[in-house]
Amino acid sequence: MIGFIALAILGIALYAFLLEPNAVRTRNLTLYFPDLPASADGLRIAHISDLHSRRMGARERAVLRIINGSPPDLIVITGDLVSDQRYRNVSLAFLSKLKARLGVWAVQGNWEHYTGWTGDLLRGDLGKLGIRLLINEAERLEVNGSGIWIAGTDDPYLGADRVPDTLNATNGGFIVLLAHSPEILNRLPKGVELVLSGHTHGGQVRLPFIGAPWARGMAGGYVSGLYRREGTVLYVTNGVGMTVVPARFLCPPEVAYITLRRGNP
Repeated sequence: MIGFIALAILGIALYAFLLEPNAVRTRNLTLYFPDLPASADGLRIAHISDLHSRRMGARERAVLRIINGSPPDLIVITGDLVSDQRYRNVSLAFLSKLKARLGVWAVQGNWEHYTGWTGDLLRGDLGKLGIRLLINEAERLEVNGSGIWIAGTDDPYLGADRVPDTLNATNGGFIVLLAHSPEILNRLPKGVELVLSGHTHGGQVRLPFIGAPWARGMAGGYVSGLYRREGTVLYVTNGVGMTVVPARFLCPPEVAYITLRRGNP
């Protein structure tokens, strides 16, 4: 009996540390919005987050195969590119392979601040790759002669977000807001249709019948998946990489494809 338990524990450990962290899945969602401009009906967004890059390994290659094998209209990245600035070049090499017809957009997470790869330094590095970094600002994205707003705050987890500044220029148009930590949902005014976030890693380790005990109390209680609050839809991705413990269990890394459709939910 003891031997069986030991083998079971070993098997779970091997799965959590070696297999699931590289088993990147594709999650497809279709979201309906009555006020989506007709020109943006069918717009397909690829959302990735929390790369925590250290090397161009199996996980990173899997993400690129997914995205380049099924190209979206635009790609958004919601922060935490690295956990150590020594790996900036690794992250940039990965990011250089991301392409979309309407561009690649990014915001900062807490690890950008922790590592010092932030602000003008990060904006310059990403700009050389054609990636638009949004720091408490918004930009109009033209889609077939009409447009929506892509807005991005600095990291809410560190209190660096400036929501009024970010939304000031949008003039009430359709808004897709990028924010690293989903807790921002609790302090958004009405009028933001879609929020895309990461930060939680989906809990990273989820236990049967319990869920993600280590993530339940963080980020406003938004751990993984879809949430709705006062007309705003939030999607929290499981992210790609890991921190603290290099393991995932019942919470695989993901690339989320979100298709926007005009109509009622």
